[in-house]
Amino acid sequence: MNVFITSTMSDSGKTVIVGALLRILSTKGFHASPFKAQNMSLNSYPSIEGGEIALAQAMQAYVAGLMPSIYHNPVLIKPMLNDKAEYIILGKPRAQLSFNEYLSDNNAIRRLAINAIKTSIHKLTEEYDVIIGEGAGSAYEPNLASKDLANFRPAEWLGANVFVVLDIDRGGSFIQDLD
Repeated sequence: MNVFITSTMSDSGKTVIVGALLRILSTKGFHASPFKAQNMSLNSYPSIEGGEIALAQAMQAYVAGLMPSIYHNPVLIKPMLNDKAEYIILGKPRAQLSFNEYLSDNNAIRRLAINAIKTSIHKLTEEYDVIIGEGAGSAYEPNLASKDLANFRPAEWLGANVFVVLDIDRGGSFIQDLD
């Protein structure tokens, strides 16, 4: 059984919970792996293959007793100035695009990202007993739902049971008030 942890917002504890679950499973003898399809972070870490992944997924790999792999975080988005970001796919820098450019269905980088996510899921499910996936940001943003590569779509591709983590101090299951 694969598990996917989502939330209603960023910074709600998903990463820590995924790490804790991985540690518990690994100490009980399960061969468990982290997975975050798409992460936006400036904090990266070298993978065993020589590419880079988000630091959070490297930490999760270590607590599970694994070496960090590009398959743990196939798409890393590094924000830049002027509404652009660098897109690292399977550990390698591929493009610098605006988010709207990245979301375009005609974008070769987006197609590359989708293939990288699916390839990573296939590889991880062949090698591990359990995959603990982590969503990014809010699990459901209506304006992004049809383009989702971070939450429900990868959870579906993983065949995972989805659980929602809530931070009661910042509104719990209610939408955060941004006034």
